[in-house]
Amino acid sequence: MTVGERYRLLRRLSADGVGETWEAFDSRLDRSVALRLVTAGRAAALPTREDGPRPLDGGTDPTYGSFLVYELAAALEATER
Repeated sequence: MTVGERYRLLRRLSADGVGETWEAFDSRLDRSVALRLVTAGRAAALPTREDGPRPLDGGTDPTYGSFLVYELAAALEATER
């Protein structure tokens, strides 16, 4: 499964009422990232934390809808807090 013509979903890391977070492979930059698929209508409800992972990319995929991309290590660290 590919999101945004660039991110290949590898494994689901977590899910909640706002969406799902996946480990994904960025084919343009040749690295793993965290990709958040956002439930329709919930993008405005995404929590933001000053010490949370910094978004790298985002957009809308015709099949999966809205998504955000983060550095994988920072996203994994944030889920452990």
